[in-house]
Amino acid sequence: MSSDTVTERLTAARNLLYSGDPRAAIEAADAIAANSTSPGERAWALLLRLASVVNLERSTEYASTVDRAYAAVRAFGDPTATGGFHALAAFAAHADGSLERCVTHLVRSMRSLAKVEEADRQAAIAWHNLAVVFSYIGFHDHAAHAAAQTREVASAAGLGWSLNSPEVQVRHALSLDHRGDSDGCVRVLRALLKNAIRLPSTDDGLPGLNPMDLPWIGYAAARMALLGHNASIDVRRCLAAGGNDAWTADLRHFGRICLAISSGETESARRRLRQATSTAAVLGAAESPGCAR
Repeated sequence: MSSDTVTERLTAARNLLYSGDPRAAIEAADAIAANSTSPGERAWALLLRLASVVNLERSTEYASTVDRAYAAVRAFGDPTATGGFHALAAFAAHADGSLERCVTHLVRSMRSLAKVEEADRQAAIAWHNLAVVFSYIGFHDHAAHAAAQTREVASAAGLGWSLNSPEVQVRHALSLDHRGDSDGCVRVLRALLKNAIRLPSTDDGLPGLNPMDLPWIGYAAARMALLGHNASIDVRRCLAAGGNDAWTADLRHFGRICLAISSGETESARRRLRQATSTAAVLGAAESPGCAR
């Protein structure tokens, strides 16, 4: 990545998203894109905006943000940015109801990222986003490959990511459960939770993960409880961690439904299910409120 793209204000804007404040990240990205004279800085700012509107599920902004980001990425011509763009655009295409366009973007993302020679944070994030979208649409083998690439790039870049893409593993586990393989679901969730528990704890006693990943660990533990297995982890505190984006809110909501069911609080679970909205965007279509009833 050329040095002119790593500006102080872009780093600050990215940190807003990574710390769980996508609304503030959008405002910062818009300010950068409005007056930047650097093609690289403008491209990365608009990719940050696209990632943030996806986190917030602002579907009415997908098309315009995708168009602006695509124009900026083409002008920049960087394979990491191009790969990152197509991974995010794939999610927007699927949300628009086009699986064909979604898969086309995913293929283009893989091809672009395969050309990247330098391992850095943005390449690792691009592979992570690719893994997440593959997972979201149910292509779990492809998601596992992209997650492995994420780990490899993160390790080469010295990022110290002890555990990444937990949502890929959670969705894989759920897909097994949906196909009647509850034992397989438990195996995947148990392995994820064991790896999380092995990490050094933070000052608040939770696993030393990115705060945005902790709700996935909480949901994994809640789902284990629903299947009759205990996890040595503070489920409710993990669910309460993370940011204020729509996906994290969904995880908390459905994690608490799992806890209510496993505790025998069926009426509370039914009430929460009636209040549910967009879980399909987080856990997959088979976990949607209609299917849950």
